[in-house]
Amino acid sequence: MAGLVVGREAEAAVLRGSIADLPEHSAAAVVRGEAGIGKTVLVQSVLDEYSGSGVRIFRGACAPMSGATAYSGLGTTVTAALSQPAASGQFPSAAAARAWSMQTLTGVLDSDSAQGTILLVEDIHWADWSTLDFLAHVTRNLPDRRLLVLLTWRDEAAHPDRLTWLAELLRCPAVIDLPLRRLTTRETSEQVSGLRPGCTADMVAAIHQRSAGNPYLNAELARGDLTVPASLRQLLLARLQVLSPPARVIVAATGTLARALDDDDLLAVVSGAADAVREACDSGLVIRDPAVGCAARHPVIAEVAYDQLLSPERRDLHARLAQHLAGRVRSDASASVIAEVAEQYHRAGERDAAFGWALKAARAAEKECAFAEAGHWFSVASSLWSPSDLADDLATHRLVLAERAASLLGGAGRHAEALALLEATVDETGAELGLLEALLMRGRLRALTDDLAGALADLERAQRLVPAGDDRALGQVCIAHAVAVNAYGRQTEVTEAARLALEYATRAGDIRTIGQARATLSWVAVSEGRFDDAVDEAQAALTIARDLAEPEDLAMAAMQLTYAYGVHGDTDNVLAVAEMIQPELRSLMVNEHWVEGVIENNAVCELRLAGRWDEALHRDDRGRLPSGPASRTPSSR
Repeated sequence: MAGLVVGREAEAAVLRGSIADLPEHSAAAVVRGEAGIGKTVLVQSVLDEYSGSGVRIFRGACAPMSGATAYSGLGTTVTAALSQPAASGQFPSAAAARAWSMQTLTGVLDSDSAQGTILLVEDIHWADWSTLDFLAHVTRNLPDRRLLVLLTWRDEAAHPDRLTWLAELLRCPAVIDLPLRRLTTRETSEQVSGLRPGCTADMVAAIHQRSAGNPYLNAELARGDLTVPASLRQLLLARLQVLSPPARVIVAATGTLARALDDDDLLAVVSGAADAVREACDSGLVIRDPAVGCAARHPVIAEVAYDQLLSPERRDLHARLAQHLAGRVRSDASASVIAEVAEQYHRAGERDAAFGWALKAARAAEKECAFAEAGHWFSVASSLWSPSDLADDLATHRLVLAERAASLLGGAGRHAEALALLEATVDETGAELGLLEALLMRGRLRALTDDLAGALADLERAQRLVPAGDDRALGQVCIAHAVAVNAYGRQTEVTEAARLALEYATRAGDIRTIGQARATLSWVAVSEGRFDDAVDEAQAALTIARDLAEPEDLAMAAMQLTYAYGVHGDTDNVLAVAEMIQPELRSLMVNEHWVEGVIENNAVCELRLAGRWDEALHRDDRGRLPSGPASRTPSSR
């Protein structure tokens, strides 16, 4: 805590208003700003006012090394619901399984209390993708009342993908953006006077000049002398230098897990040196709460301490912690617990242990529908693989691991990451096992990134590898070819590939490829003027997609059906499809699918063409921003 909460009256009022309105409304808020600006102080001071008020508060936080630990930001109280039996075989698709996990976690937040529920997740700039996906889902689908999602974000260097995530979140009308500014000289005076009564105006001016109004720096400068460094990191480094090397390791260790460390964790890091643990806690840099555990007084303290360790010291820290954590893993351990061990062994550079635990972490994350994290750990296992691993019945070839990782990452929307992985492994391994599947996956991903030549080269190579009589694989290659060239106006090629895909898939009983082929053939029928056939094909494709709960197929079939109905001038059916499909897509997708915007634009377009202007304006007034271009404009009829 950086002293008194000053200069935050407006932001505190917004948070108090959102909490007071919980019985009637739901909301989400992001409190953001630089390190030391007072995000945690503000949030905690407001929430402390509601202790004992009947408002339920769930607290979670993310850590620098928690990016591959599934749902690590939500806290064990919320994520415990995922431990209930839900074998993946119960779900028709991975998207349906993920939707179940989202609904299950959301169910924990459903409040029986008239005062409502608050979910606080701090430092989401470090969050894993399953946590970010859930937060995006719940803020996009807030209940009418009784839920406040409260997040904190540090406005410093973050991965571009996470910055994009934040930008998308802030586009949601329900999300309140609360950026915190630095304090003025007057506000600095108020803060410093509360911390150090009798402080002179000259001292306040000197503090403000050195801190530039950062509340944490204000507090540190007020408690010490004005000769300490003026940047937050320099100041914390000066505090660390007075500690013994083992005590500095303890401070660094507090940033290695996505939770507070208990006494046994810290003792393991320094081989039982209790004096080092006591020294770190006595310094005030580590806060010890017997009920919660040990954590750095500020996250930047742990970052600075870790940055100061030499590489061998870091590896030793991780190795000791990994061995300790591995000994505590139970047979029913969650994906996050297993990922903690895998992360520590990986950072320790212990290849054999890291490979084995990465596979365990991948399978556990996949079981909990945390597909981005599952893909990450399969990718790690692929990078660590060696031929000697084939002696293990649970291991497999590197390319098989890479293809599985790419499939999971692609399904989680991590297309660039999935493609980069396959680019690095497909031609490098020289293996045949898994090559067909890897080429097919890479061809699809290349098509998504507009690399048509690369996509077709992969698909042609995959087709040559298909065993004789394998109609399923041939159908999948053909439909991937049709989809890849469809955007380039190569109608003859699309038609031939889609018809072959339908023929092969029908013989093999591959229902999904049948649906994809029929959706593509609907587009062919429209372009050939066979409008009744277009509707029939699109309806069949949509039925299959709904049965299989595949959001990509569902989106494409629905878009094609609204287009076919529109060409027919059947406005009511265009609206009926839009109203039916959009909720289903939202239940299966974490973020808005770009096709939702196309379907909505098709609906508005048809209403205008039919002269139903009031209905068209009403749909325009819903506040949705179109996610993509309309598939047909009024002038196209």
